[in-house]
Amino acid sequence: MNNRLSVGGIFCDPEKAFYCVNHGILVHKLASYGISEKFVTLTQSYLREKACIRKINAYDSVSSMWKKVTNAVPQGTNLGLLLYGTYINDLPNITDNDAEVVPFAGDTNIVVTNSNPRGLQRALTKHSLT
Repeated sequence: MNNRLSVGGIFCDPEKAFYCVNHGILVHKLASYGISEKFVTLTQSYLREKACIRKINAYDSVSSMWKKVTNAVPQGTNLGLLLYGTYINDLPNITDNDAEVVPFAGDTNIVVTNSNPRGLQRALTKHSLT
C-alpha cells in the first residue's frame, strides 16, 4: 500500500489443508532434504495404515464404508504440524513475483499486489486456482 499498489489476500483454510498432503510427495521431500532414512521409514509407517469412516447422519448410526487414507496428516499434533510445514515449505519458491506466500504453522496466506484493481483481480483469481 505504501508503494501505491492494490493489495489482496488469499487466506487458506488450514483445516482442509491438512487433508491435501500427499503421502508419497511428503516422503519424497523428507528424503530429498537429507532426513535420516530411519525417520523417513518411521513416517511412512505412521502414515501408511490410516483409515477413516464418515458418519452420514449425526442422529443415527448410518456410516460410510472404511476407506484408506492416502492424503492427510493428523491435525492437532506436533508431528502433524511438522509434516505439514515440510510439505509446504517450498511453496514460496513456486509463486509469481506478484505474490508473497506467508506460511505460519497450519495457516498459509498469499498476499498479492498489482498496480491496478483489474490486474489485482486477475492475479488473485490465478493464485486462488493453483
